[in-house]
Amino acid sequence: MPPTALAAIVHQSALVTLADLKEADRENRQASIAESTKRAYAADLRRFCAWAEQHGFRGFPATAETVGLYLAALQAKGRKPATIKRALASICATHRAAGLPVPGDSVRVKAAMKGINNRAARLAEETGEPIRDQAAALSVADVVAMVTALPDTVRGLRDRAIVLLGVTGAFRRSEIARLHVRNVAFTEEGIRVHVMRSKTDQRGDGRVVGIVTQPNPRACPVRALTAYQEAADVAEGFLFRSITNALTVSERRISDVGVSRAVKRAAKAAGIEKQVGRISAHSLRASAATIAISKGKRADAVQRLGGWRSAVSMAPYIREGELFGDDNATVGLLG
Repeated sequence: MPPTALAAIVHQSALVTLADLKEADRENRQASIAESTKRAYAADLRRFCAWAEQHGFRGFPATAETVGLYLAALQAKGRKPATIKRALASICATHRAAGLPVPGDSVRVKAAMKGINNRAARLAEETGEPIRDQAAALSVADVVAMVTALPDTVRGLRDRAIVLLGVTGAFRRSEIARLHVRNVAFTEEGIRVHVMRSKTDQRGDGRVVGIVTQPNPRACPVRALTAYQEAADVAEGFLFRSITNALTVSERRISDVGVSRAVKRAAKAAGIEKQVGRISAHSLRASAATIAISKGKRADAVQRLGGWRSAVSMAPYIREGELFGDDNATVGLLG
């Protein structure tokens, strides 16, 4: 791989040119956006440009009128406001990065997006269907049922470790997928997990999570992780690996989607996927917060556990965790 412009500047500072500085500046701006976000932007822009071409419009750079029509097209397809908002964000980000006028800054597009939100809210009132498809938070009984239902195959052991580690550590699926063996240390109390980087920590400051050994052997992340590593013979490299249908453990790490599939597989094995609601990898993180709050853990301790940037961002989980707590106004209300 050829050296980057930044490397050239660092190692050959006496020969720095304006072209080197411009290229380094471009690389820095590119590095400010997570790779997963770049891929999402690119995919959204491709879909927009394909739609624009199909209807005789110019896709890039786009006019506010074209973008407004595209948002209406997404709405007509039944897309949720959050999906439409993300598509708009991708279109705006690519225009902004290119130094072009941003369609989303126009009064026309802002009004269109506000109207989409208002119409979705009115429809939700009429149908009772939530505007946002939020991942369901699991109860302790749900989690135990899921990990108990998994088989003791190498894939079942891996999925069990993923579920238990995700719930007790409040990890995002990307954090689970990118864990290395060296990021996890076994201690007398449990395990020490070093998350190198996350969605809200692109600089890589990292956070360390201490997970205590649980009394229930079948629901203990420490025991589950040990059993998986021994069965998969994983002693270095990525911790959670891709596993083939023949149950062969790959050298490649599990993908973010693979983590979601592991959670869904566990829910299906336990027969709770239809009873609980929409279960995904985010259910692990949501469950960590709601279960902890319901058990009387301090909100600031839960916030540190999951690396939430603010109390506001985890407020929905706090409300859910406190829903049937002692402070519920209906406790003992009728006798």
